[in-house]
Amino acid sequence: MLSLSRGEDSLVLAPEHGGTIVGFRPEHALPRAAAPKSADVAAFSVRIKRIEFLGAEWLAYGSADGQFGNVNVLCRLRPETVGKVKAGEVQEFVVARHNLRFFSKATGMRAGPSPI
Repeated sequence: MLSLSRGEDSLVLAPEHGGTIVGFRPEHALPRAAAPKSADVAAFSVRIKRIEFLGAEWLAYGSADGQFGNVNVLCRLRPETVGKVKAGEVQEFVVARHNLRFFSKATGMRAGPSPI
């Protein structure tokens, strides 16, 4: 089981089993529809609660339900994806596996990749 929480400037997936934290930056999360079909990705569902325009960027706030529990997430939307993400909907987001970062839960130090 995985849970998601927002770090200072990153979106973090923290496996509840094992000792590895998996993280990625909010701009690396894409709606499935905007990701290349052949990409090697990790996927998760997000119930979008609200979309916010900050002048220079769009943010989507939501919760990752199902396999990740029910935790808050933040994704920075690219301009071409803004119209594809709507508040109140559940959307699948993906992150390219090469953008995932792994850390030891015990020490917080960088660790080698783990399957997720």
